[in-house]
Amino acid sequence: MQVIYNPFDQAFITKQAKESVRPPYDDYFIHVGSFEYRKRHDRLLKSYHASGSQTPLVLMGKGKPADEARLHSLIDELGVNDRVKIIPFQTNPYPYIAQAKAMLLTSDQEGLPTVLIEALLLHTPVISVDCPSGPSEILTEELTPYLIEMDDTDALAAAIARMDRAPLAIEPKHYQKFLNSAVIPKFERL
Repeated sequence: MQVIYNPFDQAFITKQAKESVRPPYDDYFIHVGSFEYRKRHDRLLKSYHASGSQTPLVLMGKGKPADEARLHSLIDELGVNDRVKIIPFQTNPYPYIAQAKAMLLTSDQEGLPTVLIEALLLHTPVISVDCPSGPSEILTEELTPYLIEMDDTDALAAAIARMDRAPLAIEPKHYQKFLNSAVIPKFERL
């Protein structure tokens, strides 16, 4: 048995990322995902707050009105209204991801979270909890310090603070195995 990843077209994603957009901040972290409980925005917001970071956080997504209301309530409760902005999901999220300081993912579960791979293809560093399954296959080598145990909000806060002070440089070796050029030959050999 062999695992073969879905191929990613970096040239297409990079081209899409060049679309002119006006993010709500010049310097920001980003989270892209639906506003539902399994995405654990509570974990994200509490860790972000505990990090002491003054770099704003953009939450891009959509959800049921009750889920969005809970999200707004937690933002109010933590007193981070001045630094957290919710924007609707965009049909082309790539320009927002490309301009972000880092992508943050705090889900209880994922498949293979393509948003992390897309961020790396755009040379945007990522911080993720080590949920089942996928993030541990993406965040390898120098990226592993930014793969955090799911319930360790202190470590997640520390990772956000570290990334805020010194964003990690993303290199081709961090995403090479997901590119068309690496994946398609594996399908052809089957």
